[in-house]
Amino acid sequence: MFLISTVLAGTAMRGVGMDPTELTLGDLSGTALGTQTTGGDDEYRLYFHGFIRAPIGLGITDNGSIHVPPRVPDNNYLDWRFTNNLGSPWTELQLGYGSKHVSANVSLAAYSYTDAGYNNLSAQQGINKAFITLNYPEFFGDKGGLVAHFGAFANRYGAAGRYGAGVYETYLLGATHVSGENVRIYYRLGEHLTVHAEQGFGAKLDVAPMTSLDAPYLPYGGPVQQGSTVLHHEHLGLSYDETLIVGLHYLNSWTSDAEQGETDGRISSAGADLRLAGHRFGDGYIGYSHVDSRDPLRVADALEVLHSSGGWSLQQNYFGTAGTGTGTIDSLLFQYSFSMARYLWHPREFWGQERDLVVTAFMMANHLETNDANASGASNKMKLGGMVTYTPKGWLGVSARYDLVQPDLNDSDQNFSVITPRIILRSDFASNEQIVIQYSRYLNGSGSRPAYPDEDSAPDPNTVVISGLIWW
Repeated sequence: MFLISTVLAGTAMRGVGMDPTELTLGDLSGTALGTQTTGGDDEYRLYFHGFIRAPIGLGITDNGSIHVPPRVPDNNYLDWRFTNNLGSPWTELQLGYGSKHVSANVSLAAYSYTDAGYNNLSAQQGINKAFITLNYPEFFGDKGGLVAHFGAFANRYGAAGRYGAGVYETYLLGATHVSGENVRIYYRLGEHLTVHAEQGFGAKLDVAPMTSLDAPYLPYGGPVQQGSTVLHHEHLGLSYDETLIVGLHYLNSWTSDAEQGETDGRISSAGADLRLAGHRFGDGYIGYSHVDSRDPLRVADALEVLHSSGGWSLQQNYFGTAGTGTGTIDSLLFQYSFSMARYLWHPREFWGQERDLVVTAFMMANHLETNDANASGASNKMKLGGMVTYTPKGWLGVSARYDLVQPDLNDSDQNFSVITPRIILRSDFASNEQIVIQYSRYLNGSGSRPAYPDEDSAPDPNTVVISGLIWW
């Protein structure tokens, strides 16, 4: 797990969520890097940070047929069954220009590559973020500071990783995708305690238009035309030495422009989480969220929560397509990672500069309640797993991961499990690149099917992935 931050305006204390200047990253096996920060004076400078994950994944049937990409249940980011085990393509480049107090930030991103694939218009996100950051860590003198963002950006809350979204690469409380404002303040109550308060407001600049074409390269907005979608969110937290952080969260997105024959919708998320970061005894996260969905189909993706981006995605993941999508989802997310080297090095700081053994456990459970007679979603879902990574040499790491995914606890035929050994190659301890070679064996239940767009096919029982990653 690691952090790449493009914060130009000095160093601000971390809050109860991920800052918009942090790259959108998943989990990396056994990676432990320190915080990277930039800036420090009033001179304006140009900064450039990024992340590249470029894999080739092969799905292999028992009779030797090969599918690219693999036809497996857990490789679609907007599917509840997603595990991020295979590591899909992702590139994000962040450019910044500014001083220690003011900066301009621009992000470019894509989750597919046109030269090796095809020109998937939805995957080529182009300039997906552009915003101004104001950072005044001395706003309250030596007691605390203020960080504000204005423009088009994403806040993220309920991320289980120490810095990134965690093993499952999803957000328990929600990620925002709007243009607007976000202000965060932090104030030290004493030598160890700091209180955090944060709020944000914004709206979608526009929404995906309805089209008669059913094409995977075009953005999909659901079965009805999305409406003008607005979002606001509030957060309160308390941290102890920036190591133990507890947070309370509320996020709400809604439409209010329904015309004749249309219905306005609302999606809200509320909950609490507890995070242990950088401690001798490991990095941990546990959180609870309560998502209240009311006629969500016209609600655009201003709020992304629990593998679901907007109302139609939330309906498909939890309620089924026949109903209204009205109901509640109660969820629990847990992740814990223990580094043997960090424990043994204490009180000296360890950031991955020597051999290490890292053990990680993770779990997510969801409970659905609805009065909609047409809803067909499972009342209870759960997925869990564990991973062990050993790095005996600067250039070599080995890892083993196990996943059990249960989309419906009342229907074991839909279950599947995955066993994944990996070899990790890099130039040295704590280097900023990896070459990952992995094999996964899928043990699929009789009712388990691949994710979209291959849901009508039989799942591949074997996958091989070779992936190159680098971050700076």
